[in-house]
Amino acid sequence: MPKEDLPPAKLLLGFVVRYVQHGKRDSFTVPERLHQDFVVVYSMTQRVRRYAKAYVRLGHHDMATAGHPMVRAALEHAVTAQWVFYTTGGLNRYMVEVGRDRVALAREVAGLSEDDELMLRLIAEVPEGKGLQKWTQIRQALDRNDDFLGHAYRMLSQSVHVTHGAISDVVELNDDGRLFLRDWPEDKLRHQVLYVLAASCLLSWWLEAVCHVDSRLMQRLRENGAELKLPWSLAERIAEEDRRTDVD
Repeated sequence: MPKEDLPPAKLLLGFVVRYVQHGKRDSFTVPERLHQDFVVVYSMTQRVRRYAKAYVRLGHHDMATAGHPMVRAALEHAVTAQWVFYTTGGLNRYMVEVGRDRVALAREVAGLSEDDELMLRLIAEVPEGKGLQKWTQIRQALDRNDDFLGHAYRMLSQSVHVTHGAISDVVELNDDGRLFLRDWPEDKLRHQVLYVLAASCLLSWWLEAVCHVDSRLMQRLRENGAELKLPWSLAERIAEEDRRTDVD
């Protein structure tokens, strides 16, 4: 979305802050049928909340560009949470991935042997079935025709990987041909990055509201999404034959 078409940055930031503050609740009421859904969803959306909080704090100190990697992580977690929640069998595929990750960590980080008692228990606890698709596959499957997710991810990746941005962040060529070195890069993409972060927060908050069966909150989030031109659900982007029908 062109910068001139974006909602005001002040409104986007206000929404992000409200999502962060909403997480301070002491307890949640979740129907029994959605207990597992909530645990899986909340494990990812709470990370989105923490990333958002960190980005806001960096912005208060004029260091928002250092938060671009966190916004990229927030986008990845929010979109993956939507895919896991709305895809038939998505929850099981996530738990398979969690089990495999634990085994890999035990083997590669802790250095456990294959016949170690803990390793054998971890292997036995991995559910049967397929794990998650790769992030790129999930993103491409949900992007459909607009490529919003892909564009946002590529934009944010410039601050994560070693790219031309590493030079342009700190080096500027003056009109007289001399090089000018900056201690901190200009935040030329702040508005666009804030839009991506607000989208990630809304996608996450929506899933929490669905798990709580909070119809009033869901209606308010729809209104927020319409006002800020943000998506609140990616369910319709999942192929109909793969989409769950027992949740909103």
